[in-house]
Amino acid sequence: MIITTVAFLAGAPLTWIALSMHQLSAFIAVFTLAIVCLSFCLGPIQAIIQDITTPNIRSTAVGLALLLGHLLGDAASPLIVGAISDSTHSLGFALQTTGPTCLLLAGLICLIGIKTVAGDIERAHKRINQSSREAHSK
Repeated sequence: MIITTVAFLAGAPLTWIALSMHQLSAFIAVFTLAIVCLSFCLGPIQAIIQDITTPNIRSTAVGLALLLGHLLGDAASPLIVGAISDSTHSLGFALQTTGPTCLLLAGLICLIGIKTVAGDIERAHKRINQSSREAHSK
């Protein structure tokens, strides 16, 4: 969870800086760095989902996480960015406002997760062990 938090919190300002640049080569360099940082959260997030759920609901949990990510990100973002762009007459402002802000919020949410994930993993392991003992006793 720490890697995921750092990835979001580093990616947010890098995205903002890249979107503020007016030189293509500088934009590409900084935006590439932002994407690399943000890519670091993908593996740990999936591992955390696997660790905090019991085997019988893991595929549902992963599917739900992917669905929500795509609904809130891929599906909703063009509408939100477009609405802000239309109201301010600036696509640049819309992108600079939404992307870094959402990434920063994700990082702050992950900070909360750092405090809770260990307990969540422990509870999941207890449920798995209890289910295993019950299955063997039958």
